[in-house]
Amino acid sequence: MKENLKSVIFNLKNKSIEEKLNLKNTVETSKVEEAQTEKTSLLLEMGMLTYRKIRENRINDKDFDNICKEILELDKIIYANKLDLEEERKLTCECGNIINTDDKFCSECGNKISTEEKLEDFIVCKHCEYEIDLDSNYCICCGNKV
Repeated sequence: MKENLKSVIFNLKNKSIEEKLNLKNTVETSKVEEAQTEKTSLLLEMGMLTYRKIRENRINDKDFDNICKEILELDKIIYANKLDLEEERKLTCECGNIINTDDKFCSECGNKISTEEKLEDFIVCKHCEYEIDLDSNYCICCGNKV
């Protein structure tokens, strides 16, 4: 019986050591995951800062060119889709009422909206090739001076 009791005590000690090791491993794993998450966040922040500086011509490195072109294309897709999700472009009637570009008549005063009013002059941004209003100073898609 003493041998059986010794065996039980030995097993309990080993289980306790194993549980402590498991707990220690869990805590260490949690610390590693937390540090990796923080590192990922900092790398993302650094990447965004670098990209902004490249777009502002404060960093000029050819190694970034292909990646920046891909990001610019994605920026154009994002911007265009955001515009689609928002209300259609608006025009202002002579009475001051804001109307949709597809409206034929003003809902406030009843004036007919001529097609000439609907056609807006635009220019193409040299940097991202997005069509912007003729009187714009900066591109509404990429933010560069026109």
